[in-house]
Amino acid sequence: MAYLINTPLQTNTVYLDSVNCVARSPNFTYRLATPIRCPVALKILLSVENVTFRNTLPNVVDGKFSFIYDTLGLNGAPQTYTMPVPTGIYSMNSFKNLFNEFADVNIGAGLFVCKVDMTNFKFSFASTVPCQIINTDVYPTTIGRQIGVTYTDDNEQVFPISSVGSPAETIFMPRSFDWSGGQYVFLKMNSVTLNNINSLGNINDTLIRVPINCNIGYVVNYRPTDIIRFIIQRAEINEIQLRLEDQYNNVLSPDDLQVVMRVDFISPPEVDTTGEGTIDFYWGENQPTGVEQEDDEDIFGV
Repeated sequence: MAYLINTPLQTNTVYLDSVNCVARSPNFTYRLATPIRCPVALKILLSVENVTFRNTLPNVVDGKFSFIYDTLGLNGAPQTYTMPVPTGIYSMNSFKNLFNEFADVNIGAGLFVCKVDMTNFKFSFASTVPCQIINTDVYPTTIGRQIGVTYTDDNEQVFPISSVGSPAETIFMPRSFDWSGGQYVFLKMNSVTLNNINSLGNINDTLIRVPINCNIGYVVNYRPTDIIRFIIQRAEINEIQLRLEDQYNNVLSPDDLQVVMRVDFISPPEVDTTGEGTIDFYWGENQPTGVEQEDDEDIFGV
């Protein structure tokens, strides 16, 4: 919303740098030696003008990958495994190596192998016996998007994914893998009420959505072209707590975080009466008195 800066008070610019924060987890906490105090009868107008951090954010957070080896029990009972994928930054090759090492240790060398199709950018998993990738409460797979699991029309991931082919059994992933880590992160602020609504329809405390506009290892530097301002219902700000979350509400811990915030003071805008401009509102404001004014003149003006 565009608010009118209708007071002569000077704008306050707050430069927040993680070098000077007093805590980094779960929030970047900054304590202001000089509190920001709002004058009586005015409101604080808060906005974010710049966000900077290094793009070293993980593209997997506490991941799990579950599968059944020998689903038909050709060599005995089916074997079900859940491979942990620790929080970190992964690529197609690092995941392939992680899986092959896990399979070699738990199943046997060369019995279940992950491969990468560099033409279509898809994973495949080759075995000598039927196998499946699964996702259940007991054996979850939480990295479906990263490895290329497809979706139904209701936006649900499709499991299980079974092997096909003869003589070699192979699981072919239906979609290309995605290790980009998401296109956006969300800067959120504690202890304030911000009526922003996410794609689930939930109100959250997001200050700004930050696009990841650089490759991993470089610096994200975002200055919004259309600055969103919020009226803050607080008389004083002496501590600011910020955090970054990804699209899946996972809290992220960047190596550093710099935020430039602007604080203005405004006189609260007048709230328009509900329904103003409608016929019902007009008749509600212009009720007839029941006494009509007599016209002293007749139709001939005499």
